[in-house]
Amino acid sequence: MNSTKSFIDGSDHRKCCRDNGIQRSCLRWCQGRPIINTQLCILHASKIVSCFEEGKAVLPGPPINIRYKKVGNDLEIMWDSPQKNPKVVQWYKVFWRPVGSRAMFRNHTKQRTISLRDLEPGTTYEVVVKAGNHYGISLHSEPLTFTITGVDGNGNIIAESASFPTNPIAKTTAAIIGTAIFLVLIGGLGIFFYQRSRLMKPPPGISPGVSFENPTYMKDNLPHANNSTSGATGDQPNGDTKRESQTKADPAS
Repeated sequence: MNSTKSFIDGSDHRKCCRDNGIQRSCLRWCQGRPIINTQLCILHASKIVSCFEEGKAVLPGPPINIRYKKVGNDLEIMWDSPQKNPKVVQWYKVFWRPVGSRAMFRNHTKQRTISLRDLEPGTTYEVVVKAGNHYGISLHSEPLTFTITGVDGNGNIIAESASFPTNPIAKTTAAIIGTAIFLVLIGGLGIFFYQRSRLMKPPPGISPGVSFENPTYMKDNLPHANNSTSGATGDQPNGDTKRESQTKADPAS
């Protein structure tokens, strides 16, 4: 699972972008992730920036301090509220899977804890959590990884932490990508407003106080026509776990 966070605030702004008509191929930008067709997405730069600004106040950041404890034959996953906008959180989405598998489980809960059952001995799992509300959702938390090493004499599972060390090069690369995306967005906005100002500038010899395309002036020398138109008048409840098969490793929603 990719742990790259939004280059602004750790929130996933795709819902706002979809609502504002941003093309599907540009939605990765609304997560602060790199895109392929930069020239196409520049046309949506002003709307994307607006979504980031709007989301600062209404979207939560990712949950923090993901951890676990063993409770009998189950593993209880716990987490803390996001640092960004913790009071706006309405629910959490929890995703888990065996490391390297495309088969993923998820659960929707209003609590900051969930119990995982039927975990397989000899398997390493990873868990991430997202925070959300009716405006949208955060990016996922840092992944928690653990291995079910076996069962004890009472039939209860034995779990060991298996968190992988953070790669400082990966973090630096993510920061560079985020900065580049931000600069491209700002540059795109500058080009957009510059071109719009040129288009709005009246041609030489035309009074700026009169619209060149004013319908009143366009029809002065035209015969009147009798035109007529006609027309008709007129997430899952707590404890309900879903399994899904993914084509990609990263939970996108």
